[in-house]
Amino acid sequence: MAAALAALVALTIALALGVTGLTPFGSSAEDEVPTADMPRIDHHDEALEQAREFRVRLATKGTPEQRKLARHVTAVVGIIFSKDGDVHIATDLTDSPQPGNAMDGGVDESPASALAWAYADWKESGSDATVNVYNAVGRRLASGVDL
Repeated sequence: MAAALAALVALTIALALGVTGLTPFGSSAEDEVPTADMPRIDHHDEALEQAREFRVRLATKGTPEQRKLARHVTAVVGIIFSKDGDVHIATDLTDSPQPGNAMDGGVDESPASALAWAYADWKESGSDATVNVYNAVGRRLASGVDL
């Protein structure tokens, strides 16, 4: 388990640093449905630490579904380090982007949406920030959950 976690962290750092020559999480411009991409991570240590804190929070105080989803969180760029003032959660989920989001009035019960709501419930900053969740190649899966 520890070796798998270490490998995941190493892969996340390598991809976030752009070692592959692709976009921050390994996608190319031609991949998947055109949606917003995960912003480049400039504060790698903080993003990994915030992800660890969020995973611990979900593992200790989350619902059974949230505890299962916790292992998919790879990096979290919070409000302080985000260039746009929003929260960006990188995951290793392989889901394709879904049409719509939590603000369109529909009910989004996807794993990505569950992670966004869990983060918003945890942080409740009262700011105008939005929580966005991205798949393994950096494409947005869910957004529109306000803190």
